[in-house]
Amino acid sequence: MNNLEREYRDRVHSFFRPYSDEAVIALRTILSKSYAEDVAFLDFVMFAYDGFDDHMPIFTWPSTVENTVYTDIECPLAKIQTKPFKYYDEDIEDFVDIPWQLKDCAGRWLREAWKAAGGELFHLPCYFTDHDDLESFSFIDNAWCENDPKQKRKANKWEQATPRKPSD
Repeated sequence: MNNLEREYRDRVHSFFRPYSDEAVIALRTILSKSYAEDVAFLDFVMFAYDGFDDHMPIFTWPSTVENTVYTDIECPLAKIQTKPFKYYDEDIEDFVDIPWQLKDCAGRWLREAWKAAGGELFHLPCYFTDHDDLESFSFIDNAWCENDPKQKRKANKWEQATPRKPSD
């Protein structure tokens, strides 16, 4: 990691840090909800195209084996009021992979809040992802993974939960 990347990550971390307590409270609420039996994991999806405006654009999407359940569940994370933050910096774009650094910092920050909220005791796997991204950050594994293994994990959970017919 070069100095500009380190400086940028520090800037992003300092943006998220003041919202940690609110995120822990919001996550406790999310993790205490009851989810349908066919929900295999929770995705925490971030929307950040032109920077953060006046709210934290992270939504919770429970997902089944078949697909994401786009529900209107109340997401306390999306209601966290933030100061405006322009995450794109043209002065360093040639030296820092800004979208990756922002995504990685956000995922690791949210995982820390998830742990503080008791997430390690939660019965479903949880992931952080940027909207329409091809990879997700696993809170359990503390690592990025392609979405295909995540789909396999869903399928394995579904197969384990599906009652088997006795063989004839």
